Amino acid sequence: MNWNKRLAALSIAVFSLTPVFAQERPIGYWRAHMPYNTAISVAYDGTTVYVATDKTFFTNNTSTNEITPYSKVDGMSDVGMSYVGYDSKTKTAVLAYSNSNIDLFSENSFYNIPDLKLKTV
Repeated sequence: MNWNKRLAALSIAVFSLTPVFAQERPIGYWRAHMPYNTAISVAYDGTTVYVATDKTFFTNNTSTNEITPYSKVDGMSDVGMSYVGYDSKTKTAVLAYSNSNIDLFSENSFYNIPDLKLKTV
């Protein structure tokens, strides 16, 4: 057997044993690709920076420099944020939207308070 045939057989063996993944998430799961370059509001708790943009929200852990983005796909209830604040007593970030909707963000999950949005004033 000459070298070309051996190389071809070895290549086929190596590539057939290598797992191939077409996508990270299975069909039916969404991933958001949002702009993160325009901050509207920023809050800080001593280790984490909470940043609000017009369409999304992200956190930046200053000790590990890890950035974690969030969007409606991840549990936010709305878009069009206008303010983010941090309550140190409850360890919760408060996200306010321009339409008066409010999200509370704690332990990587969102809790919606739509009362102001639903009220007619």
